[in-house]
Amino acid sequence: MKRRDGSALFVPPFWPVADDRVRFVGDIVALVVAETVAQAKDAAELIEVSYSPLPSVTATAAALDPASARLWDEVENNEAFVFEVGDRAKADAAFAAAATVCASISPSRVCWPTR
Repeated sequence: MKRRDGSALFVPPFWPVADDRVRFVGDIVALVVAETVAQAKDAAELIEVSYSPLPSVTATAAALDPASARLWDEVENNEAFVFEVGDRAKADAAFAAAATVCASISPSRVCWPTR
């Protein structure tokens, strides 16, 4: 697989614990190893995490804009790879013949027809 520009796909480094910044809700930020449950609980209570807001993009299409916030510094447009399957000509013909075409779908799955 490759990116749209033909370059190799980007494989992000997924660490078991966030290394320099938290990128996703649910990223693990600390880990406790202890000999007893009591020690683990005591150690967990000592963990303090301070977050600083980072720029974000919540619309998938907007994330591809090179001016958008980057999830990974190594990828200037947030595109890891493109996977296409099927017959593009037949798909294009089907869209051209369709009575209604959705330009975008909202997170609530509402279709906003373009025609």
